[in-house]
Amino acid sequence: MNYRLMWGRMLSCGGLLIRPVLRRLPIGSQVTNLPHTLPVLIAAVLMTGCMLGPNYHRPDVQVPQNFRAPDPLPAPQAESLADLKWWEVFKDQDLQQLVRVALQQNYDLRDAVARVEAARANLGITRANQFPQIGASGDIQFTRLSRDGATPLPASFLPSQNRNWGEASLNLLSFEIDLWGRLRRATEAARANLLSADENRKAVITTLISDVATAYFTIRELDYELEISTRTLDDRRTSLQLVQARQGGGVANLLDLRQS
Repeated sequence: MNYRLMWGRMLSCGGLLIRPVLRRLPIGSQVTNLPHTLPVLIAAVLMTGCMLGPNYHRPDVQVPQNFRAPDPLPAPQAESLADLKWWEVFKDQDLQQLVRVALQQNYDLRDAVARVEAARANLGITRANQFPQIGASGDIQFTRLSRDGATPLPASFLPSQNRNWGEASLNLLSFEIDLWGRLRRATEAARANLLSADENRKAVITTLISDVATAYFTIRELDYELEISTRTLDDRRTSLQLVQARQGGGVANLLDLRQS
């Protein structure tokens, strides 16, 4: 029993799709079409150097060499607050606990993390298109016929009421030669989207921590102001009682009492 490997060629935007199909040949037939595909494969390999669009180069940005001080500072003075971890900046244990709870339960951060995971999965799917694809599928159906229909059938005419069908397909190899770099450019774009989503996640974390810290310090400031006001009120009441006692003893007058 002879088999022949047939190469089905299909041009697409940016690549050549090569799909081998395994077919059965009659006994005694000769395999003659495979050598004719070699020139096509060689030409496809030679054309893989033609990329779709230029390579990305980061644009040059003119930035100052020193922006903290005109002259280089010693190592202890050159350290920046932005280089520290947030738990190294905020020493308050209550604030650290609030920040940890916010990082665990904030919905915006969850959405940003989900976008990173989706971008990473999309990168894997896009990159997988550059490799050969192998697939298999199957289907089976069970059917039972009725003898008591509009036209009853005798048992001798329909000995078995069960009708079963099965189908199986096997895709041995599906490979698209990336002639013009379409798949490679798509992979680069998916990787750039992943990096962008990860930077967005970092920005959400920074914003969340700063918002929690700002709200915490605002509440602490208001608490201190309330404490100062309470102490001031107590001092005023004590001063009033003192002036009242002085007035009762004839040392202070009514003007001192009203001013207190």
